[in-house]
Amino acid sequence: MKSICFLAQFPPPIHGLSKAVDTLFKSQLKDKYKFSKIDITNNKRIIYTLLELIKCRSNVIYFTPSQTKGGNLRDLLFLKFIQWRRKQCIIHIHGGYYRQLVDYDCTFWQRQMNYRSVSRLVAGIVLGHSLHSIFEDMLPNDKIFVCPNCVDDEYIAKSIDEKIKDIVLGRILHILYLSNFIDSKGYKEVIELARLVQQTGNNDKFVFHFAGKFFGTTEKEDFISTIKGLNNVMYHGTVSGQAKVDLLNQCQIFILLTEIFE
Repeated sequence: MKSICFLAQFPPPIHGLSKAVDTLFKSQLKDKYKFSKIDITNNKRIIYTLLELIKCRSNVIYFTPSQTKGGNLRDLLFLKFIQWRRKQCIIHIHGGYYRQLVDYDCTFWQRQMNYRSVSRLVAGIVLGHSLHSIFEDMLPNDKIFVCPNCVDDEYIAKSIDEKIKDIVLGRILHILYLSNFIDSKGYKEVIELARLVQQTGNNDKFVFHFAGKFFGTTEKEDFISTIKGLNNVMYHGTVSGQAKVDLLNQCQIFILLTEIFE
């Protein structure tokens, strides 16, 4: 039985990436492959992670890299250790920002290291065909694969017909932003939309709901300060389980203005 080590973020906390990784780790594939994991959620444990990589006996590493400049430096170190140990490595990009990060946000030497490391991968996985370009000129086409995101049964909300009925009959339209609070996810644009709606005097017709995790104290404080003056905005913090299901059922519109860079 082939052994695969997951070098990835696992819950807690629960967010899109950690949930997807956990779903795959617990899937029926575990009956076909021997799974092990190294949780990289806590960046302060980087020494521990490197030691675990040195001791890892799996032949294949499934890696979900960061899409921030600092996180990328950490990931380059991980990839160096993986390649030093002569392990096969598959990376799965959960998002559309990686290529923008590498080509425009990184220094020349960091960009070159990314190209060199990616060229040695067994495969690269993206979330959709529109994101195929993330690995173009870095990997051959036959090593680029598409694996769309999934939705767990527990989070399947009302049917489309029910949502349309709510819109037609309802006096208030509930709009939901549910994701991590990262600039590239577009949450600031949604706030601006809520501000424009308030300026038109339609607060009684539109309510904007925000839920998700902040990765910085300053960003969260700025957000809370901004929405204090918006009567049509509600912040629910990080939601999971039944609270998440209830929020998805309450809202008729899901909005996520993620930027895709080509």
